[in-house]
Amino acid sequence: MGAKGEEQAGGRAHDKPRWSGRSKGSALGNWIFVQIIRRFGPLPAYALSALVSFRYALLDRQTGRALRAFRSHLGLNTRFAHIYRHVFSFGVNLIDSLAFLTGTSRFLRFSRIGEDRIWELLEGGKGLILLSAHVGNWEVAANLLPHDRELTVNVVMRDNERESIRRVLKPATEKRRVNVIAVSDDALDTMLRLQAALRRNEVVCFLGDRVMGHEESREMVFLGEKARFPTGPFLIGAITGAPIVTVLTVKKGLRDYVHRAYMSASLEGARGGERSARVDEAMRQFVSTLEQTVREHPYQWFNFYDFWRQ
Repeated sequence: MGAKGEEQAGGRAHDKPRWSGRSKGSALGNWIFVQIIRRFGPLPAYALSALVSFRYALLDRQTGRALRAFRSHLGLNTRFAHIYRHVFSFGVNLIDSLAFLTGTSRFLRFSRIGEDRIWELLEGGKGLILLSAHVGNWEVAANLLPHDRELTVNVVMRDNERESIRRVLKPATEKRRVNVIAVSDDALDTMLRLQAALRRNEVVCFLGDRVMGHEESREMVFLGEKARFPTGPFLIGAITGAPIVTVLTVKKGLRDYVHRAYMSASLEGARGGERSARVDEAMRQFVSTLEQTVREHPYQWFNFYDFWRQ
């Protein structure tokens, strides 16, 4: 669709991010998709995305290189058809997010697995950290929870989007059922807001698969090679005592998604060397879940940059 992919930043690994968080598409392209989805639903938007995806798959060499690197880690060959299918899958993902947020979600159907565990953990009164990733549809994953029950969900994100794109997407984003906690350069301020939300027994959602700038991170083996993952969500869990649950929502068919909560981790009470070891174990568990999911759904991996060199 109009917001296909993300712009990538230059620089060496660990010096500058390999992605900027900005859409590549134009404001006009995004506006067209939003209007089609609101007036006619997702299916016509899928059809248009099939055309737009061909252009991006053919001309966007950075995305092509990134997908070849990703598929090579899966032991898969890559042809143009594979790149096209992957880019089209991303377009469908964005369309589904907008359809869900703008209220045309009756087209989409959701199966929920393991969600009862989330409500049980919230009874502890320490809040809850939900850890998702750019695998499947994280926007839907965050917005599903407050649908049926009275619950405040906060999403931690860095908003670098262009103002023109932000205005076009406003009809959808303003209908989010979540609060956005924007990451600022003031790390202390961000931490205080996160701690306050958890003290109110709210849910705080992180995307745990991208390292931004000089954010604290650790190397984990992912698909056979070391890659960096942020430690922030796990350290916050250790400081506040909030349990951590991995949640992923993957598309299983034209209309169907499966929303799954995986095993939880608790770092409460961990100090010193024990904290470091328990953070490592929780991170390995998270990375293992991601690896299993992308092996099962390789076309739902939406990190279009060299993930192992971020």
